[in-house]
Amino acid sequence: MKTREFLLCILMVLLWQGYAHDVLALTHRVYVSNIASNTVSVIDASENRVVMTIDTGAWPTGVAVDRNAGRVYVVNSRYGDSSVSVIDIIGNKIISTIKVANNPMHIAVNSAEGIAYVTHPENKENALSVINIKKNMLAGRIKVGSEAFHMVITGEKLYVSNSGDKSVSVINTANNKVMGTINVDDRPLGMAVCPLKKRVFVAGQENNAVIVIDAENDVVSGTIPVGEEPWYIDINPAQNRAYVSNRGENTVTVINTLNNSVTATIKVGREPLGVAVASSIKRAYVANYGDHDVSIINTRNNTVIETVEIGAPLYSRHSGSLWGVAVF
Repeated sequence: MKTREFLLCILMVLLWQGYAHDVLALTHRVYVSNIASNTVSVIDASENRVVMTIDTGAWPTGVAVDRNAGRVYVVNSRYGDSSVSVIDIIGNKIISTIKVANNPMHIAVNSAEGIAYVTHPENKENALSVINIKKNMLAGRIKVGSEAFHMVITGEKLYVSNSGDKSVSVINTANNKVMGTINVDDRPLGMAVCPLKKRVFVAGQENNAVIVIDAENDVVSGTIPVGEEPWYIDINPAQNRAYVSNRGENTVTVINTLNNSVTATIKVGREPLGVAVASSIKRAYVANYGDHDVSIINTRNNTVIETVEIGAPLYSRHSGSLWGVAVF
């Protein structure tokens, strides 16, 4: 009898965890890193308000989610910290802190392989950190180009934007070896994968353009003019649209990925950086570094429908405010 009751309890716990995960998936949680206060703010997308604040390491920047494992990864970029905080999505608590090389910036998660990659744009070694996310420990380094900034994974390839030498490194994720380098003639920053025709979109900061890479042949196939100082990109494959944050003019450019044409320019807050699209609810979230708030865009008509205040940042002469954003 006791065995039966014990098994029933286990079943109920598993069902509850599954239910909790489904509810979170339906309502969506938006995770926004706040450099100035060393926190991540959690926005409930169904209510458009901050429902939780999670303390992280120092100067959190890049944020990534692992939907399969129910984890959120936050990169803590300050030199004296240089770590990755691992947050459990159910409890919204940090369950592990992984030390990496100095001055990390962004993280890309390969859930299928149990591996994550971290960039270090200020590290003179010009190498990525490789993390075993099953054991939450550093597993190696990969030499890339100068000032590696951002990354995306598509298929068995990892693309790395090398902002210091105007190139993109292509890494085979099966063996973590560099298989090629693409010259882009611009300072590449944020990247996103466009599933249509297997392309990678790259924000070119110096030329105010999005660089389009053919991911089958690993060559530049074109450029798309956007606003001033583009930093980050996210793509809504359901509506065939790309959203590009233009830090220099406080706008977001919307690109039709079917024909690579600009369809809209949306005014947002000051110095927009991170952008993330939740295609299932037709929303895009933009972290405004200069205003310390998040602009919410209705992707049906590409208008800002609401602005979520995050709260006053702590003063620091070295840091600003909001940086990365990811949707779970």
